[in-house]
This record gives sequence, C-alpha cells and structure tokens, in this order.
Amino acid sequence: MVVIGLPLFYLEASLGQFSSCGAMTCWHFAPIFKGVGVAMVMVSAMTGLYYNMILAWALHYMFASFTSDLPFASCDNYWNSKSVFVVVVIVVVIVVVVVVVVVAAAAAVALEVVVVVVVVVVVVVVVVVVVVVVVVVVVVVVVVVVEVVVVVVVVVVVVVVVVVVVVVVVVVVVVVVVVVVVVVVVVVVVVVVVVVVVIGQRTEPWETPHWSWLMVNRIPLSEKHQ
Repeated sequence: MVVIGLPLFYLEASLGQFSSCGAMTCWHFAPIFKGVGVAMVMVSAMTGLYYNMILAWALHYMFASFTSDLPFASCDNYWNSKSVFVVVVIVVVIVVVVVVVVVAAAAAVALEVVVVVVVVVVVVVVVVVVVVVVVVVVVVVVVVVVEVVVVVVVVVVVVVVVVVVVVVVVVVVVVVVVVVVVVVVVVVVVVVVVVVVVIGQRTEPWETPHWSWLMVNRIPLSEKHQ
C-alpha cells in the first residue's frame, strides 16, 4: 500500500498546482491521482494497516509543502522544475523497491526450494545409510547363524562318529571275547576228551573200570571188588 500510495499522493500534490495555470492536462490528471491516493489510504485503513496510512499522509503533506514553495511561471516550464525531478526520483525509487522485493521474494522461494532439496537429499542419504546398515546387520546375523549351524553339525557328526567307533570297538571286543571263550571251551573239551580216552585205554576193566566200560558191560558195583 505504501509503495503504490506514496507516489500517487506526491503526484497529486505536484500536479495539483497546475490548477492556477488553467492547463486542462494538469487539471484532469491531478484529481485522478488524488482519488487513487485517497483510495489507497482507505484500503490501508480498512485492512488495519494504520501505520501505512499515517506514513502515507505524513509523506504526502511533506511533499505537498515542498512543492508548494517551488516557483512555477507557467505550465510550459513545469516539466523543467524540481518537482518533476523529485517525482521521477520517487518513481525510480519505488520501481527499485518493487524490483528488490520481487527479487527478494524470488530468492526466498529459491532458498526454500534449495532447503527442500537439501532436506530431501539428507533424508534420502539417511534412508540409504539405514538400509545399508540393516542389510549389513542382517548379513552378519545370517553369517553368524550359518557358522553356528556349521559348528553344531560338525559337533554332531563328530559325536556320531565317536559313538559309531565306540560301538564298533565294543562289538569287536565282545566278538573277540566270545571267540576266545569258545576257543577256550573247545580246547578244554578236547583236552578232557583226550585225557579221558587216554586214561580209559590204559586202564584194565578189573582194576579201575571206566564209567563207559561200566555202562556198556553193566557190571554191578558189588562185583567190582570181587
């Protein structure tokens, strides 16, 4: 409001002095600027921007008092007077301010875009880092689990092999013992048979009859000592 209202108030104050010259151009332009300037003040007041209204009116009266002291001989030399120079300076300043505001707004928007891009890049980098960390942790856990499984399998295989070896050794020992016992029994039986046969062949029936001889001949025991 101030940016647009200030030059309108000043133009109204400057061009309003042409009413004494009777120039139709100056006379028609002055009320237009004055009406627009007053409208800008009213809009500022209605929107609650009272500081704009106060500043605009203060500058208006300041410029009006400044231009009222300028010597105007006629409407022809008005465009060579200081008031036109001041108006041009004010308009240039207003244009520069508008350009600066627009550039600042564009810069702010660009800065916001840059900030958003930076935030997005940071978020993407953080997400990628988190994903990489999670993948590494999962891989490490899988490797550890696989190593544990391998160790367990090796231990089980070793235990099974040891058990099988022990069983085989026990079976072999049992078989050896059985074989030894059988051999011993056979040897003992053979020895006993041989001894009995040899003794039986060397003994006469009336001296020391053998049990087999007694069984075959059925000699009563009473006749043994006769």
